[in-house]
Amino acid sequence: MASAGLRAADRAELDVIWPAVRAAHLFVDKASFERHYAQAPWRVRISSAGAAAVLERWRDDMDVLSIRGMWCSEKMIPALVGDLAGVAQAQGFSRILSPLIPADCRGSYERAGMSIAESLVSLRIDRTLGASMHAQLPGTVRVRRCTQSDVPDLDAVDCACFAPFWAYGAQRISSYVEAERVVIAEIGGRAIGYTLCTVERGSGTLGRLAVLPEKRRQGIGACLVADAVSAMLATGAAAISLCTQQDNHAARNLYRGMGFRELPGKLVLLIGEA
Repeated sequence: MASAGLRAADRAELDVIWPAVRAAHLFVDKASFERHYAQAPWRVRISSAGAAAVLERWRDDMDVLSIRGMWCSEKMIPALVGDLAGVAQAQGFSRILSPLIPADCRGSYERAGMSIAESLVSLRIDRTLGASMHAQLPGTVRVRRCTQSDVPDLDAVDCACFAPFWAYGAQRISSYVEAERVVIAEIGGRAIGYTLCTVERGSGTLGRLAVLPEKRRQGIGACLVADAVSAMLATGAAAISLCTQQDNHAARNLYRGMGFRELPGKLVLLIGEA
């Protein structure tokens, strides 16, 4: 496969890449992007042809390198993925994961030897419908903003709610507590669920909803969603979006029941060997 000519970006080139990174909502702000680069400059790639990519370990305990964002012409994708698979191998990863893309755009990745790992759907609610969202917490449940001291409890909830492929891990959760709005639900001081959300340039994203399996169907998830939506609207969100797995019918029913609309088409993550 022909090389796409990717190389590690130098610090000055971060300014060139940043507008695309910002538009893709990959980092909360430019300072976060610069810290990502400073910790491992090889994770930000650029070519003389104008292609670029931002990489990151998918999960702390998995040897999967994720392409968080990639910018190039469609015809360059197979060669670009080939370059990045080489980077993954050189850094000790055995597999490489695509960005989240529309399913009908998967052909270029499949030609690079990747196959679908997960299928997701995207949902959205506008400000008017979001403002009418209400849910009442059971009297025994307390909801509050998280601090770093809550990270071990959040990690335990996350591991109980998600398969290993999706579970964040403590280090990633800690970074989210630092940069985003993370809210924990407790009963008698025991963590039973949480949400994380963010607003950037008028667009809100519900990045996580987790409720322990034994505490579901009690209205806790709906209350956490309503709390997150209210907070994002108060911060200026004009609309709120989220993604969930295509086969997670319980979550899809919850979101639809609260006024979210499923968008046409599906999204996919593809995975390949490094």
